[in-house]
Amino acid sequence: MDTKNYIYECLDKLNKLGINFNNKNKDEITNSILKMPSDMLSDMENDQILGLVLDNIGFVKYNADTNEYEMTSNQVYSFDMEVFDVSTMYKVFLDIINIITNNELKISDIIEDISNIDFENNSGIHIINFKCMDKYYKYESQVNYDWFDVNIINFINEILENNNSDKYLYVTSDRWQNCIVFYNTEEWANEFNNTFDLKVDKP
Repeated sequence: MDTKNYIYECLDKLNKLGINFNNKNKDEITNSILKMPSDMLSDMENDQILGLVLDNIGFVKYNADTNEYEMTSNQVYSFDMEVFDVSTMYKVFLDIINIITNNELKISDIIEDISNIDFENNSGIHIINFKCMDKYYKYESQVNYDWFDVNIINFINEILENNNSDKYLYVTSDRWQNCIVFYNTEEWANEFNNTFDLKVDKP
């Protein structure tokens, strides 16, 4: 199977799994991936191609004019774990988690405190205060240069478990350095894993 046909197959299977891609059609998503060098694409394994598909669907762009996030899908979020703006990386993450969870977590009052960080020596604690499901929480992340701490996803899953949720945040990787996040049931995660070589799991 050639790359183009496999991308179409991935999109069809994702659609059957309930993943939408509202603002793009299949050809737009496919063509954006096929712009990569053909020899590079031909050397990729299926899970790497699927990772590119999910990166494309889950890409988020911030619109400064409307103060809103522009998303192709409101069910998948893909982001580079090496972050451009360290001071707001968890606020951005939590804002988008609100979107892909259809605000079921009701995350609000997000405050990031970077006053204890020594960026020059890569030391200190990045503190994130936020309200989730009507309670206030504080997450403390050990600084690791400009890298996102994915353990905050597990922290949120613990909140969901304590609230007897039947849905959790599931993650996978694009096999490079993007983290791809979904919000769904264990049954859905098992169905995804039975469909693709690329696996999702709770962190």
